[in-house]
Amino acid sequence: MNKPINVLTGIDYWLDNLMCNVPELAMCYHVDGIVQSYEIVKTEELPYREGAEFPPGVIRDLATNLLSFLKANATKEGHTYWLCKGPDDDIVKLYDLTSLCDTTRDDNPYTLPVATLFYKMVRNMVSKSDHETRSKESGTIRTLLKHYLDMLNPEKFPEYHCTAAYMMSDLYIDDNVSEQSRTSDGSDIQDPESLNDDLPFEQDIDSDAYTWVDIKALSQPQQQRYRKHPDVERLAPIHGNLDKRAIEALKYLVEALRSNAIHHRVQTTADQDSSSTDAAAAYFCLVDRSEKEKNYGSCLRYLRLALNCYSAELKLQSMDHNNSSTECKKLLSYIMSIAGDCRLMIAHITSREEVEKYREQYHMMSEVDLEIQKVIDEVGINAENSEFSWVSELTPMMERNLFASVHAYEYAINVVRNLGDHERKRLNLLTKHFGNVRNEMGVYWMNKCAQAAKNFDHEAAKEVKDQFRKSFESFDAGIQAFEKINDLSNIALLHSKLGRLMRYYAQFYAPVVNGVRQEFSQHERQSYQKAFDYFHRGLKLIENRSDLSDVYRTLSWELSNTYFTMATSLQDYAPLITMSQDDIEKEIIDCMTRALKHLDIELNTPSSNRYTLAKYRAATIHHRSASLLHNNFRTQNNAPRRKRLRNLASLHYRKALYATKHSGYVQ
Repeated sequence: MNKPINVLTGIDYWLDNLMCNVPELAMCYHVDGIVQSYEIVKTEELPYREGAEFPPGVIRDLATNLLSFLKANATKEGHTYWLCKGPDDDIVKLYDLTSLCDTTRDDNPYTLPVATLFYKMVRNMVSKSDHETRSKESGTIRTLLKHYLDMLNPEKFPEYHCTAAYMMSDLYIDDNVSEQSRTSDGSDIQDPESLNDDLPFEQDIDSDAYTWVDIKALSQPQQQRYRKHPDVERLAPIHGNLDKRAIEALKYLVEALRSNAIHHRVQTTADQDSSSTDAAAAYFCLVDRSEKEKNYGSCLRYLRLALNCYSAELKLQSMDHNNSSTECKKLLSYIMSIAGDCRLMIAHITSREEVEKYREQYHMMSEVDLEIQKVIDEVGINAENSEFSWVSELTPMMERNLFASVHAYEYAINVVRNLGDHERKRLNLLTKHFGNVRNEMGVYWMNKCAQAAKNFDHEAAKEVKDQFRKSFESFDAGIQAFEKINDLSNIALLHSKLGRLMRYYAQFYAPVVNGVRQEFSQHERQSYQKAFDYFHRGLKLIENRSDLSDVYRTLSWELSNTYFTMATSLQDYAPLITMSQDDIEKEIIDCMTRALKHLDIELNTPSSNRYTLAKYRAATIHHRSASLLHNNFRTQNNAPRRKRLRNLASLHYRKALYATKHSGYVQ
C-alpha cells in the first residue's frame, strides 16, 4: 500500500525502533477507528519512504553529538539543567538553572528533586536485582548515594539523610555477608569509550549561565567527543574483606544513627528503623574476625558496642525483645552465640601478659567507635548498667567467664527456639555448644573437688560440698542438652565425668579423725556404687557403636580406675568393725577382678596412649591381689585352702612380674 507518512512521524518511529533494537514496524491503516489494512516495514527502510525521506546519518550524528555536548557540560554535581532551542534559532542552549537561582545549597529549590531522583534510581536498582547483581552495580549505587548525601543538609533533611546513609552502609554489610570479597579490587570505573579530544563549541561571552552549540556542528559526523569538563567521578564497586567493609559501614551508620536519634524521626521510613540494627550487624562482623584472630579484648569491645546498638534500636522503636523483628532476633542470637564462644576461650587464658594485652585491646576505641558510643549515649543507653553488660565483661576469673558463656548460649537458644522449625539446625548446634560449656564448667568444679579430696581439706567442707553440687548440676545439664540432639558420644562422656565426680566424693568424705584415716565407711561404698552406675550407663549407650570405640575405651579406663580405687581403700582401711575378714577379702578380689576386666581393652590396644600406664596398672592389681592372697595363706590352717591360696598368689605374682617387665613404666 505504501501510504505516505510525514517526516516527523518517520523519524519518531525510526528512532524508537533503533533504541529498542526492533527490526520491523507494523503500520495499521484505519477508517473511523476500524482497521482496514496493515503493512510490515523494515526499520532500515523507514528513512527512505516516499514523502517522509530523511538522512539517517545526519539524525544519528545530531543525536550522538547532542548527547556528547550534554555529557561535556552538564557536569556540576547536584545542578539542574534546561536544554532549549528557539523556533528560529540556529543554536541550542544549555542553561544551568541551579547557577541562575544564585542561592545556597540549603535554599536551592532543585536540590531535593534531584536528590530524590538519585534516591529513586538507587531504590530501583536495589529492589529489582538479586545479591549478585547488586554487588556488580555497587559502584554505581555508591556513586549515586554519595552525591545524594553530599547534596542534602543532614540538619534540614534528617529523614532523607538517615535513609541514604543507611542504604550506603547496607552496601557494605547486608544479609549475605561473607569473608569473600564481593568484587575484585580495582581503581575507579572508567568509560571504555572515553577520548581526550574535544569537539569545539562556543560559549556566550556575556553569560556563564548557559552553554550553546551551533546546530550545524551537531549535524556533522562525529569524529571527536565533547570533553570540556571531566566526567563526574564514579566510585568503584565494593571490595575488600568483611572487617574492612564493616568499618566503612559503621562510618555511614554514624550519620544515620545521629539523624535518627537527634531528630527523633524513627517512624518516617522503614529503612531508618534498621540503622542501629545494621550497626550491631557491622560490629558482629568485627567480633567474628577478632574471635578468629584470638584478639579477645577487641572481641569483647565490639560485643559491647554491638549490643548497645541493638539496645538503642529497641529503645528508639519503643520495643522489647519479644516484639522486635525476626531479623533483629536472629542477629541477637548470632551475637550471643559468638559471645559464648569468646567467653569460653577467655576462661582458659592464664597468662598475665595475655590478660593485659586483651585489656589494652578492650579500651582501645577507634574514632568510629567513639562516634557510635556518643550516639548510643544520646539515645540514653547506659553501657555499664544495661541488661547486656555481663556479656562484654573482661575478667581473668574462670568461673565468671564460664558462667557468662553458659548464660550467652542459653540466651541464644531461647531466641532461636522461637524463630520456628526452619532454624532447627542452628538450634541443635547451639544446644551442642551449650552442652560443651556445661561440661567445661562441670570439670572446673570437679577439679576443685579433686584437689580438696587429695588434701583432705575438711575444714572447707561446706564450700567443697557446694562445689560438688555445682559440678553435678553442670554435668547433668550437659547430659540433658546432649540428649535433646541425641549426641550419644557426649552423653556417655558426661556419664563418665559423673562417675569420676562420685569417686572424688567418696574419697573426700572418707572418715578422718585427727588427721588419721579411719576404716572404709558405708558412705564411701554408696558413693562408689553411684560411680559404677554412671560408668555402666555410659558404656551401655555406646557398646554397639564401633565408631565410638575411643569413647568406649575412655569409659572402661575410668571404670577400671574406680574399681581399683575402691579395692585399695578396702584393702588399706578394711572395715573390720562392720564386716568379716572373709567378706572384705571377697569384695577386694571382686573389685580387683572387675578392674582387670575393664582394663583389658587398653591392654589389647598397643597404639593407645594409655597402654604403658595400663600395663603398669595391671601389674599393680596383680601384685596387690597376690599380697592379699599371700597374707590369707599365712593365716589359713586348712590345707586344701592353703594350697589353693598359694597357687593363686603365685599366679598373681608371676603376672605382676611379667606385666612390670613389659610395661616400660618408670614411676
